[in-house]
Amino acid sequence: MRMTIAKKLWLSFGILILVLGVSGSISYLQIQKLNQALREFLSVQEPLEEALLEMEVNIGETAISIFAFVRDGNRIHIENLHQFQEIFEAFLSNFNALATTASEKKFGRRTKLFFSKHQASSRQIITLADARNHEQKKFTQLADQMNIMIDQSLSSQVDESASNPSIKREAALFMKVSFHRIFSAIESYVIQQEPTLKTEISDAKGGFVKWKNIYAESGLSPSAKASLNQLGRQYVQTSAAGEEVVRITDRLRHEIEEFEKALLRIRRILNEDIQPLIRKDTEKTAQTAIHHGAVALSVTLGMAVFVLVAVGLTTWITTRGIIRSVRQLKEGSEAFGQGNLDHRIEPAADDELKDVAAAFNEMAEKRKTAERQVQASADKIKLFSYSISHDLKSPAIGIHGLAMLLQKQSEHLLDDKGKRTCSQIVKTSALIEELVTTINTYISSREAPLSLEMVPMDGVLEVIGDEVSERLRSAGIKWHQPEDLPNIRADRLSMIRVIRNLVDNALKYGGKGLSRIAIAHEENKTHHIFSVSDDGAGLKKEDLEGIFDAFKRKKSARGIQGTGLGLAIVKEIMARHGGEVWAEPGVDGGITFYLSVSKGL
Repeated sequence: MRMTIAKKLWLSFGILILVLGVSGSISYLQIQKLNQALREFLSVQEPLEEALLEMEVNIGETAISIFAFVRDGNRIHIENLHQFQEIFEAFLSNFNALATTASEKKFGRRTKLFFSKHQASSRQIITLADARNHEQKKFTQLADQMNIMIDQSLSSQVDESASNPSIKREAALFMKVSFHRIFSAIESYVIQQEPTLKTEISDAKGGFVKWKNIYAESGLSPSAKASLNQLGRQYVQTSAAGEEVVRITDRLRHEIEEFEKALLRIRRILNEDIQPLIRKDTEKTAQTAIHHGAVALSVTLGMAVFVLVAVGLTTWITTRGIIRSVRQLKEGSEAFGQGNLDHRIEPAADDELKDVAAAFNEMAEKRKTAERQVQASADKIKLFSYSISHDLKSPAIGIHGLAMLLQKQSEHLLDDKGKRTCSQIVKTSALIEELVTTINTYISSREAPLSLEMVPMDGVLEVIGDEVSERLRSAGIKWHQPEDLPNIRADRLSMIRVIRNLVDNALKYGGKGLSRIAIAHEENKTHHIFSVSDDGAGLKKEDLEGIFDAFKRKKSARGIQGTGLGLAIVKEIMARHGGEVWAEPGVDGGITFYLSVSKGL
């Protein structure tokens, strides 16, 4: 059979159609696989990520509700707690329904177990908080009755004509003082849970029993003995109520500590375990999409080379946008996995890949919103800490004032030991007031915004020099500073506070050998460096470790009033000025503190 030109043309055309058909079919199948993988990603990964973010937000809200209820006892916080727990449970169920991999299912089981324990712990904390409030109210009522009985039944029984009236009067007074010590120590323990308060309670109880026995042995009338016996029974009942308050407080503190540990564990799981898992699944989906797109491109180009350059060119133009979008998708997933939530994927093609890019962008925005919510929760916890510290200030001032009033009005009734005790109460309450004020300063140094301006350091030292001039003159201490100090960009009040703390430390701890305090300045390319040095008692190099940590005081500071927060405040302020603080012992004694302030503020 002759092969005509027409047949050859038709055969060539048929081969062309066949090759194009096969190439198109293969490319179509690969693109369908790509679309299927992307649809699966949109239908599973996005809700999975959303459930995860919502769980992280709601677990923080449950913690805030519980801590708020423990603080003020308002039942509205319990309603909020139940609401957040219901939301958390709903998103956990949604997550478990969407989980497909073994790791995701394992995380779902672990989180479900945590949530069960979280609910039980929440109920236990609420129960203990209610019980503590109830017992504390009961204890307060019994204590009020006890005070009335002491005032009416004991003090009124002191008969000047009876034997030993002064002993009776003294015993009655010290019974009242001892009982007030018991009451104050128990009330303080509910707030602070300091172990020393238990010792104070025990000592006060011993004092009460001692003075009660002295009173009983001072010669009582039958009616006075009956009143004393009734007082003893009331004391036993009140003491038992106080012990119950302390016991419940200890249990509540233990439960809260365990609750906080569980919160840390679940947050670590959320941030260190499941987030990398979600990122890995996202990258796997992107790799699959790249693979299918590459296969489609290779097959199409390989067959089109033998048929028509134009077909190959058209196929290349068609698939180029797909590959570019897929690469953008992969790069976006990597950026998202590395925490760059401001990155946005913007493919040029208007197809399914654009929907995937929009989903990625929406997830990034949701994650930013969730992080802001988590930060807001952290800010609420900080505000809670500041509120507690601030609320302690008024009681501390009240205790100090009452103690001074007691010393002034009742000093003539006390013996030398009582006067010393009363004086110690005044000193201790003043220290409590100073500690609360310093804690507020410490929190402020961490959180308050800096007011940056050009600060003349000559003026800063002039303020501090005026403050300590009288102390320097009376102690014969010399003050040295450079003639020309620079103007630096910093917060003026913070710089005054820092140098004032260091100069005050030198005066406090320098000892009798202190004769000189010197200020110096130097600078490098990035920082101004100031130093405060003295020739006093100083510290050894091995004693310098940890001196900038909060509430760390060295043995050499014993007997000198202080809060242990001064150097911690200095450290926080320097960190916020882009610098640091350190100390070095002097060659011939004394110590030098160095402060660095960034020039880039």
